[in-house]
Parts: sequence; C-alpha cells; structure tokens
Amino acid sequence: GNTCLHQCHSGFLYTQFGEISVTQSRITNNISNNLAGAIRIRGSIIEVTNSIIAGNSELSTSSARAHALYASEGSTVIITNSAVVGNGNQGTNSVSRVILTNTNSKMVVLNSIIAYNRGVEIATDQPSTIDWSTIYDNSGSTMTPAAQTILNDGSGNNQLNPVFIGDGLTTNPFLVASMNAFDFQLQSTSPLIDGGASSITDVDGSRSDIGAYGGPLGAL
Repeated sequence: GNTCLHQCHSGFLYTQFGEISVTQSRITNNISNNLAGAIRIRGSIIEVTNSIIAGNSELSTSSARAHALYASEGSTVIITNSAVVGNGNQGTNSVSRVILTNTNSKMVVLNSIIAYNRGVEIATDQPSTIDWSTIYDNSGSTMTPAAQTILNDGSGNNQLNPVFIGDGLTTNPFLVASMNAFDFQLQSTSPLIDGGASSITDVDGSRSDIGAYGGPLGAL
C-alpha cells in the first residue's frame, strides 16, 4: 500500500539491468503518479509466478504508463499462474496500460487472469505471447493496435468470469477500496478450475487452474 507522488518510477518496485523473481506474493494498493503504479523495470527480466497484482494505480493522464507493470529497454516479462486484477481503481486515468512493454521488450503470459482493470490491458512492441489465460471485464480495449499485429493471442485464452470468492459483498475487486480483505481464490463453480494448460498440473495432480492458486506452486 505505498504511495509515491513525486518523480517515482513506480509505487512498489523498480529495477534496472537485473533479474527479479516474484513468487507467491501479493502486490496491492500501490499508487504512483509517474510511469508505473506497481512495478517498473528497465533492461531486466522479471518472472511473476503464483502472485497477485491488484488495486495498483498510476495517476497521470498519459497512455505511456502502466497501472500494474511497465517494462522497457529490452526487458522480458514472464507471468505464470498469476492474477492481474482491479488495477487502475484509484484516480481517473483510463488511458494508461495495465501491462506495458516497449522499446524492444516482450512478455509471456500463461495460465493467468487479467480482469476488472481500467485501461488498455496489453501494450507491447515486440512479439509476445499470452495463452491459457482469462481476459475479462476490463474497461479498455484488449490491446493496442500495434500489439494486435505482433501478439500471439493463443487458442487457450477465454473471456469467462473468474468467479472469485471475493470479500463477502462482491466478487469484483474493482469495486472495493482495498484488496487486503479480498480473496482471489476461485469459487468451486468457477469455469477456470482445471481450465489451464494441460502441460501444467496443480498440487493435487489435476489439470492446472487458471490464476494465482493454480499450478505446482498454487498454495499461497
């Protein structure tokens, strides 16, 4: 829940020319008015696995920004079995990206949920891949026109309601003031259960669920 409103690279994490691994983590409620609400990397590699990036906001009015994650200058972003949800819920910036990779940066998104965010979900300028993932109820377009020509939008993707457990009042994280009490586990009726890539299994040996609680590291 950090807030940085003066020449910040991000509200939570900034690195350049390094390698970062984020595993079984919750990155929530961070705010910045420059570049990235949560994570900003330059010339780096970041792997996000079984983690939740939620309720982060970049408050400027520029489209060259990201509510959740902004990567540039030859960076690589790998997101697996994670949930990028409810970002952009503070302020009024509806033109920022949710995940932005530019200046020769690329992304690979697998078995993950991108839902209930404000802004364009995906923006990239290098060949990238998103597959076996859920894109649901985001307020902006799915991707920028440039990204549409180079993004491998895999056949395993869906636009289904994740049906989170929620906070007892709503299953939509965009409607809550803080993500701290929101449960991002899937309800038993969720269509994302056993809906992930067949090459990945859950801890119980079944086909992987999509989201932060699926895959071999699914127990947060």
